[in-house]
Amino acid sequence: MKHLTLKRIACAYIAAGLLASMAAAQATAHAHDTEKPYSMTVIVDAAQGRKVRHGDYETAIAWLTSPKVRSHSDQFARHTNLCVAYLKTGALELAEEACESAIAVIADRDQIPPYYAFDPDVADDALRNYRAMAFSNRGVVNAIKGDADAALADFEMARSLDKRLRTAKSNLERLERGYAAG
Repeated sequence: MKHLTLKRIACAYIAAGLLASMAAAQATAHAHDTEKPYSMTVIVDAAQGRKVRHGDYETAIAWLTSPKVRSHSDQFARHTNLCVAYLKTGALELAEEACESAIAVIADRDQIPPYYAFDPDVADDALRNYRAMAFSNRGVVNAIKGDADAALADFEMARSLDKRLRTAKSNLERLERGYAAG
């Protein structure tokens, strides 16, 4: 299996800490939950990823939801970055919807952008990596919503798809610490 070195795969990891009001509302929240926030993956070099990474969520959301962008060719990056931006603005239902869309878009190899087609090994590895990112991001949304079982299933799916994805590993470990303390 080849190591991916394409710039396109580069991702930024951002903290998806709970907002104080959201944390108070979660029946399953534990006092130690603030020790290390969950992490999410952003596609930095596509679909307003740099704006999301730097906290300009409203600008990114406005651009990513504009009619001309809805037909953009890289729908996976669009939905992935929307998932993170919506979560960071507290729009949990919209974040969940965007995460679901990211998972749906990247469900099969036909959705991998064409610049991976030059090498089937790279395309397969990219597909697994993208799917793992999408499941890990949805797991964070589920964890913040208080659905620990769904979050656990998503983080475990992400780990099974790509054991190298650090966010999936750290998110799973964080969730398991919450289980142990609960």
